Amino acid sequence: MKIYSIHMRVESPLICTEEQIGNVLKHSGISLKGHALRGSILGLAYNDYPEQVIEESRNPKLVFHPAYPVIGGSVLKPAHPFTYSCKICKEIVEKNPYKALNELEKGKMPEFTACEKGHIFSMKTLGGSSKNIDYTSVKSTGINRVLKGSEYAMLYEYVTLPPGVEFRGVISDLGDKMEKLKLTDISEIRIGRGCTRGFGKVRVKVIEEENILEKEFERIYNILQKTNGTIILKALSLTCSLKKGSKGILTQPTPNIPFEWMKPIEVSFLNGNAAITSIEEFAGFSNISKLPTPRLSGAGAGSLFFYRIGKDYWDKASKMLAEKEFEGFNPFSCFGLNILEVFDAD
Repeated sequence: MKIYSIHMRVESPLICTEEQIGNVLKHSGISLKGHALRGSILGLAYNDYPEQVIEESRNPKLVFHPAYPVIGGSVLKPAHPFTYSCKICKEIVEKNPYKALNELEKGKMPEFTACEKGHIFSMKTLGGSSKNIDYTSVKSTGINRVLKGSEYAMLYEYVTLPPGVEFRGVISDLGDKMEKLKLTDISEIRIGRGCTRGFGKVRVKVIEEENILEKEFERIYNILQKTNGTIILKALSLTCSLKKGSKGILTQPTPNIPFEWMKPIEVSFLNGNAAITSIEEFAGFSNISKLPTPRLSGAGAGSLFFYRIGKDYWDKASKMLAEKEFEGFNPFSCFGLNILEVFDAD
């Protein structure tokens, strides 16, 4: 497996949205979703390598992670459920999830009733959202193609990401597809809605990361030592697993964990082993079959999942979790779903 980082800079207003309210379209979420990046980049490669791109769609080997904004040199990932903001003074406070889990296991609910300035009962959770991202508004009118002028009563507003915003993501290559499709050479992509109207122009730089798996293995092993075997997985994308029910195949808002040595920590307060930010849906459209893809629902980005690993498995667990962070926890990780990371204990 080869791992690449993808560095992006928005050059023109960008909007990726799942819903439209009247004549207003707003960018959804804080990230560039993995499936949107996949479609944009592979669509560009299709012009030169159509057969290989079709093969990739049938037998995926490229895993596109969601790309998150870079603010002050740091990647701004979604907030977890134990991140709070004061409704009055906007102060943000955060409780380490490992400490929060310790309170939950003792039967206490980890929450803040007041901020440091004393505003009582004013705290709200930021779970799944961003602490710091700005949008800009773009208005346009519909054009009558016959009269070559503006169309009466057709005014549209786009709430977009502004030019200058930087994003950083990850592409995991399980089959040398990046080199075969010359994806390491791309310098510009178009993503989101309104590309024909000048929206969604993004500068791109793809860099192969060396020794990143080894570094991640060491980080996870150190976390296991600090927490005595407790592991918290944080969702960076919609997370779900499949199960067979009386009405067919159903989705549930938990990751697919194939390891017997990774035991869920059940918390009565949470009715399970997860602190979920929200329930989200995913739907798409296949350019190959010309049909909609199955609609999935799962836990939103920022959700936390709690596990415990016996000491005899720490070395093995560190290696396998490091690999899973980059290749995804299946199913549908090639679409940028089920991407999780081990939360740091510091």
